Amino acid sequence: MNPEEFVNVSKPKPPKSEPQDFATKAKVAQDGTSQPSATPAPTTAAPRPRAKKKKSLYDRLDISGYVSFDTVVRNLSFILFIALLALAYIWNNHYAMKSIKTINLNDKQVKQLKWEYLTAKSELEGKSKQSEVARLVDADNIHELKTPPVKIYVDQQRN
Repeated sequence: MNPEEFVNVSKPKPPKSEPQDFATKAKVAQDGTSQPSATPAPTTAAPRPRAKKKKSLYDRLDISGYVSFDTVVRNLSFILFIALLALAYIWNNHYAMKSIKTINLNDKQVKQLKWEYLTAKSELEGKSKQSEVARLVDADNIHELKTPPVKIYVDQQRN
């Protein structure tokens, strides 16, 4: 497209002069003039107001009346800065979601390892009782002492 085609489109439009009362609106609609006449129209049968024409979504979103090519060119650095900020925001959101998933996964693993630790600890406590140890080594023909151990004293003269 040619930059000359993008002449400042946002020219101010002259304000519309709207009639004040319903009868004047009817008179203006009949005459087709924009100036109301001095004689008021009879108010016996007031015509219904015209339904407003619905604008399409494209017409509502059309900003060409407000933004021209020159405006875009002048503010290109700001537009690029906003686009960069939007990309940084999207990246940060994805990074945060990934971090949250990783944290949740690590929490599950820590809970699982904690239960495994508690299970192993309770099994070790059960197997390390004196009665349990005596029962396990009885198969190897090792028996528990019935008498207390005897102290042995060594003479220091024999060196």
